[in-house]
Amino acid sequence: MTDNGNLLIGYLRPFVKSNPALVDSFHNCSYDITNDRFLVESNVHTINFDKLTQSIRGRPLIQSADALSLTDDYVYLIEFKSGDQTNHENKLKRLIDGVSGKINQSEETLDSFVFPKVYNNPTDYFPLRFFLVVDSVEMGIDTSISILAELSLTETTPENIKALFNSVLPDLKSGIKNPERFDTVDVWYSELFDKFLALHNIVDISV
Repeated sequence: MTDNGNLLIGYLRPFVKSNPALVDSFHNCSYDITNDRFLVESNVHTINFDKLTQSIRGRPLIQSADALSLTDDYVYLIEFKSGDQTNHENKLKRLIDGVSGKINQSEETLDSFVFPKVYNNPTDYFPLRFFLVVDSVEMGIDTSISILAELSLTETTPENIKALFNSVLPDLKSGIKNPERFDTVDVWYSELFDKFLALHNIVDISV
């Protein structure tokens, strides 16, 4: 871990000591209360960002990402979202609006309440990466015909995937208040979540 990373971990440590439940598995962070199920099986440990936000800001916020992970170069904010197999096209705007709010609220929590207490210079703030993790089956998308772990959106990408993500990604990005803070905003399949973690070198967070 870099010096900047160690400083951030040091800041988080007292919160975790007073509330060990802040460190949890991606499996538990992916719980879908509406359908009473989990979107991913990964037991890699992360920070439950909903709970951390409540600890830092003194109240729960509906608009925050589900999980926060840290690598040497980036802070990852991850939001798990189920879909609607039969009518997802008509609900995209609501999905986009909800996720855009989570992107902005999460960035505000970090840039206004966390990083200023850790770093003296804003240039030391970690660049952010936000990933929306969706269930492709509930979104009506066939994962067997695409490696979305690379999200290439090339000419060989099936039309149903193009239609969804070409619609979602630009609108998600246009709703970000401070886009310069985000190195990446992207969408992943829950079925390929382990590949996503490996690709980005996301491992157990140690606090």
